[in-house]
Amino acid sequence: MKYNKLFVIVIILLGNTPVFAQDSFSYRRKVNGVQQKAWHTITLPPDIFIHCDRDLKDLRLYSIAGNDTTIVPYLLKKRSTEIKEQEAELTAINKSKKGDVLYMTFELPKDLKVNFISLAFQETNYFAFATIEGSNNKKEWFMLRENQRIFSLDNAVDSYEYSKVNFPITDYRYLRVSVRSDKQVTFERAVFRHQQITEGKYTPVPSRWSITDSKKTKQTVIDISLQHYQPLGNLRIKTDNSNNYYRYCEIAVLIDSVKTEKGWVKNYGTVHEGYLTSYTPNEFSLDGEQTSHLRLIINNLDNEPLKITGIDVDGPAVELVAELEPGDTYLFYGNRALSAPYYELRHFEEKIPTASATATLGEEQSIAAPQTKISALFENKFWLWGIMIVVIGLLGFFTLRMMKGAGNQ
Repeated sequence: MKYNKLFVIVIILLGNTPVFAQDSFSYRRKVNGVQQKAWHTITLPPDIFIHCDRDLKDLRLYSIAGNDTTIVPYLLKKRSTEIKEQEAELTAINKSKKGDVLYMTFELPKDLKVNFISLAFQETNYFAFATIEGSNNKKEWFMLRENQRIFSLDNAVDSYEYSKVNFPITDYRYLRVSVRSDKQVTFERAVFRHQQITEGKYTPVPSRWSITDSKKTKQTVIDISLQHYQPLGNLRIKTDNSNNYYRYCEIAVLIDSVKTEKGWVKNYGTVHEGYLTSYTPNEFSLDGEQTSHLRLIINNLDNEPLKITGIDVDGPAVELVAELEPGDTYLFYGNRALSAPYYELRHFEEKIPTASATATLGEEQSIAAPQTKISALFENKFWLWGIMIVVIGLLGFFTLRMMKGAGNQ
C-alpha cells in the first residue's frame, strides 16, 4: 500500500510541473478581413522582415479563443518568377551562306516544343542579328523572331557573350536560323530550350540613390538606400548614353555595420556580377536577397562615366496561405531560435483552391515578455531539479527494497 501512496505523490508532483514551454515571440500582428471559414492569402508587409528570421522560420499563426490556443498551419509562398527548362542540343541538317548571311536548318524531334535558342560560334568580337523562322515542309516559312541582336565581346580585361534568342513557343518540324554578322562567323552548336515561365508577383521598392565617380579607381559607385529591410527581386538601371557601351559591374548588399574609432564601417557582400551594355536591357535578378542597402560598382576603365538616369528596385510578394475562420487569429514572429515548422499541409497543396480570399495584417504589436502559466513554486528551475532528484532517489530506494524483499521470499 505504501508503494501505491508513493506513486500517487510522484504523479501529483509531476502534474504540477510544466511539460511544455510556450515559444516566446517578440512581435505579433492581428489577422483581419476573415469573414467566413475559407482559404485565405496573407501578404507580408515590407516592414515585417527586419524582425523575422532571415529564412522566415519563426512565423507562427495562432487562433486564440479564451484560454484555448490553436495552431493554424500555413504554406509559405515567395512569388518570384520561376523558370523550368527542357533542353535539346540539335545538329544542323543544312548549312549555307548567301552574302553576309549564314543559314542553318534544324529538325525538331516529334512533340518537342521550343521557345528559346542559344547559339555558339568559334569566333569572338562579332555583332550580328539573328532571325528565326518555322516550317513543316521546308517550303513555306513563317517568321518567329526577326533581327534579334546577338554579339560577343572579348578583350584583355573582360569577355562577354550574348547569343540567346527567344521566340513564341512553337512545334514546327523545322526551324531555320539566319545570322547576319559584321564579320564571318563559323557555326559551332545550337541548344534549343522549352522554357516554362511562371511570372512572379513584384511590387516597387521605394529607394533613394546617390552616385560617386572616382577618377582614381576609374569606377562609378551607386549607393541605393531602401525604405525597408526586405527581400528583393530585380534591379533595373536606366542610362542616357548616345554611344555604345559595355561595362563590367558588381552588385553588393549590406551585410552589417561595425562601429570603429573612426565611425561606422559598412560591410558588403557581392551577390551578382555582370555587364551594363547598350545592347540589352540592364536588368539584374537579386534572387530574393534581403537587405536595406545596395551598392552598384561600375568599372569605367578609361571611359567616361555613364549617365545614370534612373534606378528601379522591386521585391517579390511573400505570402502565407492558410485556412482561416472568423475569430482572433494572430501572426507571431521574432524568435530566431525556432526551427521551421513542418505541417502536413505541404503534402496536400494541390487540393488547396488556386483562388482564395484575402486577409490582411494589422499593426505590429511588441510583446514585452513571454507569458507562461507556471505555478510560482516551480518558476525557479532549481526547485524543479531538486524535486526531480528526490523523486528519482525515492523511486530507486523503494525499488531496491522491493527487490530485496522478493529475494528473501
